[in-house]
Amino acid sequence: MNDYIVFGRPALGKDHIQAVTETLESNWIGRGPKVSAFENDLKNFTKQEHAVAVSSCTAALHLAAECLNLSAGDEILVPALTFAATANAMLYTGAKVKFIDSAPGGYCLDPKNLPVGPETKAAVAVHMHGERCDVKALHDAGLKVIEDAAHALELESLGQYSEAVCFSFYASKNITTIEGGALTSRSADFVARARVLSQHGLSSDAWTRYSTAGFKHYLVTELGYKYNMTDVQAALGSVELKHLPSYQRKRRRLWEIYSRELENTGLALPRGGYDHALHLYAPRIESEKFTVSRDELMHALHEKRIGTGVHYLSLCEHPYYQRALGVNPETCPNAMKVGRETFSLPFSQYVSDDQAAYICDTLKALTQKHRR
Repeated sequence: MNDYIVFGRPALGKDHIQAVTETLESNWIGRGPKVSAFENDLKNFTKQEHAVAVSSCTAALHLAAECLNLSAGDEILVPALTFAATANAMLYTGAKVKFIDSAPGGYCLDPKNLPVGPETKAAVAVHMHGERCDVKALHDAGLKVIEDAAHALELESLGQYSEAVCFSFYASKNITTIEGGALTSRSADFVARARVLSQHGLSSDAWTRYSTAGFKHYLVTELGYKYNMTDVQAALGSVELKHLPSYQRKRRRLWEIYSRELENTGLALPRGGYDHALHLYAPRIESEKFTVSRDELMHALHEKRIGTGVHYLSLCEHPYYQRALGVNPETCPNAMKVGRETFSLPFSQYVSDDQAAYICDTLKALTQKHRR
């Protein structure tokens, strides 16, 4: 392989470029009709009743947390094994965050380990790598639930037991708007408030104020944020949603190749199945089975021109949360172990069968060399 196999490279074609070009030529590039169209496309795909497109999944998570109306003393449960944005968005509200450990050897929070007290009001269910988190267990514990579906656009039955579902359309996600996200909900009021908060708390957006219908006055109804999506991003997103079924077929084929070819390497392979969004293919190199660490293996793959990712170090290992929340790596030992052993392979629709074969052959050789 002469070309470096980039981790998380999107697959954009002529129809993507045409959609963006047409939007630029329309002279309306902010939030407008393309965003509304994308929101409708997203509702149809996810079978959610209401949706608002925003600037990132972080923004969607923050808006969802704000719409829960948490007080400063309220506690929200957050998995220790997730991206920093999940915790940060909850902390923006002033609520108290408590990290929850993963199930042993697992990626999602352990539903049997829910320290629900009188101050515990809500929880974030993260569908890690595309694997379904047990949202019902959180709901049945009496908690308001936000689903972090940054990795899980294709999961069915999202939103059934939650107040809101938050999506990411970052460049490395299953569909991309370059940057961008969305919030969906069964509640029209929840999404209506999130929409107002996403646009400075204004009673009307720019398209409503400045479109051909003529200028309309607005009122600031509450303290809001600048979280809106643009028509340029939305145009890209609508094209991506049309391609998603073919993308998913390619990812499923790639998942099957990896799972078949890496079966006897000694790596702990991810569990797939059809109840999985297939966002990341993330095996674990268990320290007791190999003479190299996860980071050393990733460096060896890099030397062979294969890009990889880390998803993720436990949040309990990061200095900020240690200072702010008084946690340490041992606070959530399962998340710590999995976070130190997991690495993500190139896994998107651009990865060819030849590249997949090269990745598997390289991993086979490396694991055989370093197997205890």
